[in-house]
Amino acid sequence: MKKKLRSAVFIGVAFFLLATFYPGFSFKTPESIALATGIYIVLYLFVRPILKIFSIPFNLFTFGLFSLLVNVIVLYLLALLVPNFQIIGFQFSGITWLGIQTSLELTPFFSALAASIILSFLASFFFWLFV
Repeated sequence: MKKKLRSAVFIGVAFFLLATFYPGFSFKTPESIALATGIYIVLYLFVRPILKIFSIPFNLFTFGLFSLLVNVIVLYLLALLVPNFQIIGFQFSGITWLGIQTSLELTPFFSALAASIILSFLASFFFWLFV
């Protein structure tokens, strides 16, 4: 139980950081960030394991890459449950290297995919740092 509570706190902090610095998340009010964090923790602890059990054949077939889509599904469920939260697409201006500038248009799906990767990385980093 202590490990699950610690994971929930790390996920909450990671979600708050992602919501603050990632332009693919749109919040209308500051209170909706706290509400979204709480609902995401519940979805992460209870719905995500059920989705992972049902997606075992896809996970085996894709060598674990389907787990990213499970996280995207959890983020879309969160967008449906929290009224002032949206996953939006945005224009990534990219980088300039040797005079070549790259830019990328992220659709809402790819924005959610990038957010799930960043969120997983942040939560894993916090768990590694503090445990």
